[in-house]
Amino acid sequence: MSKENDTIKGDSHVAPPKVKPDEKVAVNAAEKVGEEAEGKIKFLCWKLHKKTRFRKQLLPMEPLCCLSSAIIREGAGSAAFLEFCGALITTAVIYLHVWKKHFELWAPLPRHSIKEFFLHPAFYHIICVHNAILALSILFLALALCTFSKSLMTIKYYYCHVSLILHLLALLFSLYVLCTPGTIKWTYTAAALVFCFSAQIVLELWAIAVIGACKDFFKMVDTFSSMAGV
Repeated sequence: MSKENDTIKGDSHVAPPKVKPDEKVAVNAAEKVGEEAEGKIKFLCWKLHKKTRFRKQLLPMEPLCCLSSAIIREGAGSAAFLEFCGALITTAVIYLHVWKKHFELWAPLPRHSIKEFFLHPAFYHIICVHNAILALSILFLALALCTFSKSLMTIKYYYCHVSLILHLLALLFSLYVLCTPGTIKWTYTAAALVFCFSAQIVLELWAIAVIGACKDFFKMVDTFSSMAGV
């Protein structure tokens, strides 16, 4: 009986296994990593909760914030695409007209009649420069639709008015030259230019309406974001 007691007493005083230095370092490192991970998880949960609260406030506008389902943004993108196609077709018609007529890059300004400007290179240079600026404004619009940039959207919106005025003046001037008595008559190229100018006017009116609505929506989103501190 005494031997059994001695055995039990001896077992109760068995020393814990010794931990090697390498294992101790590994355990400390694992604990440190666990603490850092826990802190990051708490921080992410806090951020997610904050964004979720902001998202609930804008829940009625949720479809408008999605690129695939935003009617306003899709309309603005469609208007920009059609604008680009119109500018490209107009430039192609001008190129064919220049290639067919073989006139110089520049010529002396006409002095006898204002109608002669319809055949002068300056008239087509102005349109081509406008088409290049229009393409740049379309690029600004694409960036604005991807980044919700209010400033880029505003630039495109105001340039739509400039484009509308320019195409309207070009159309009125072309109709004046072609419909009044004179040496300049209707041709396939002239008819194509008149059609392009008319189509561009319709597109610009549509673009002004759609891009204006999109600009107002971006302004509203910017206001809500500022109020929420996001």
